Amino acid sequence: MLSLILKAVPISKLLIPCAIKPSTFSSRSLNSGLLRHLETDLTGYDFSHLTIWQADLRNVKLHNANFAHANLDKCIFTETLGAIHSLAFSPDGKVLATGDINGEIRVYQVADGKQLLSFKAHTGFVWPITFSSDGHVLASGGNDPIVKLWDTQTGLCLASLQGHSGSIWSVAFSLDGSLLASSSEDQTMKLWDVSTYQCLKTLQGHSHRVTSVTFSPQGTILASASNDQTVKLWDASTGLCLKSLQDNNTGSRSLAFSPDGHTLASGCYDTTVKIWDVSDGKCLTILHSHTECVNSIAFSSDGQKLASGSEDKTVKLWNVSTGECLTTLHGHTSRVWSVAFRPKSTILASGGDDQMVRLWDSSTNQCLRILQGYSNGIWSLTFNPQGTMLASGSGDQTVKMWDVSTGECLKTLWGHSNRVTSVTFSPQGNILASAGEDQTVKLWDITTGQCLKTLREHSNWVTSVAFSPQGNILASSLPREICWVIQSGINAPSFSVHL
Repeated sequence: MLSLILKAVPISKLLIPCAIKPSTFSSRSLNSGLLRHLETDLTGYDFSHLTIWQADLRNVKLHNANFAHANLDKCIFTETLGAIHSLAFSPDGKVLATGDINGEIRVYQVADGKQLLSFKAHTGFVWPITFSSDGHVLASGGNDPIVKLWDTQTGLCLASLQGHSGSIWSVAFSLDGSLLASSSEDQTMKLWDVSTYQCLKTLQGHSHRVTSVTFSPQGTILASASNDQTVKLWDASTGLCLKSLQDNNTGSRSLAFSPDGHTLASGCYDTTVKIWDVSDGKCLTILHSHTECVNSIAFSSDGQKLASGSEDKTVKLWNVSTGECLTTLHGHTSRVWSVAFRPKSTILASGGDDQMVRLWDSSTNQCLRILQGYSNGIWSLTFNPQGTMLASGSGDQTVKMWDVSTGECLKTLWGHSNRVTSVTFSPQGNILASAGEDQTVKLWDITTGQCLKTLREHSNWVTSVAFSPQGNILASSLPREICWVIQSGINAPSFSVHL
């Protein structure tokens, strides 16, 4: 039996303009209140290296805004900005996942940059992320130190794999997706059964943190890199160490097998990239060009190019056969933590401390898109009674009003602090109601775009709002079917209805 609790309040009492508190402009502050009032869109603005103090930016559109190295003392954001530590393409190349220093994982659609998922994954940094071969599972590691498996469709956590005693530096799936390897600050690697979530083996042999682990394309060999200045090759089925490749400098930070599995590349702390012959363990060539540690490397699908990302803020593309540096990609304003090629494509992704993910065309060396800030899909649509206007509620916390004949966006309404789940026009078409996951319902004057009233009586996110045919009653529903009703008449009672 479902219970609806109805409360009645005079709708005339609600149409009181919301006060906008004045704030003062200065060279060191951003007047977010005034920006919202003027409907300023900060999409694409560059605030890097600026000092912005005490700005409430929860309701300001910040898609693609750059806050790299800005002083944001006491600023409030709806979503926390964080440096990108890791990124990975899905096997079909349609989706890109990122992990950041705030412990969050975000999943984007590559074609248009749309954010599909966002969820808190770890209590500390997210260091590595990787997709299973079928793309259905995403593995992540953090400094909690836990390895987690996620459903890529829902963002739900499938399993938490515990056993390491130090931060997780790397995770990798076997080709058939049955095994997951993890490496840790505790100097070990573990092999996990993905179906049972059980630890099958713990591989020991390194004398320092194990920074990277990867399976060969055939799935028979597991490679590991460590700060003990060695790269080791292991039999993936028995866990026996097959070879130890000696790096006589400062050790390797990242590893990648070529698509044919014959060579292994290592990105090193000494600013070089080394190419190894897997069969005999010999170093074939050393690539010099970076000026700081190489944090990430990746082969193109055809194996002809190698990409490297470094703390020197650059991404470099190399000819694998000749060892020639083909180009240096500039654009990041801080160290680059991760690079990844899109499968069977020339598109390369890079991410770093500047909170940007850049998509590059490795054939033209052009930056195709920057993923920064967050924008989500449309949750609700409604036409006005006249059919001339369309209103949309979005995951980016905004309500937009569109001209149906021209497709022009007439107004963007700011005020919600979480996604907008429902929008509806009054029968007269002069008032728009919106509801959101911020547990509020807002009433808007569609002519001015002004917020007339915010209803805060809800104790959960509001799933839907609807006007009565006469326009004097507004009903709102919650996930548990609790409903508030605004009704004319000061002394209208509260009551419950059982369905």
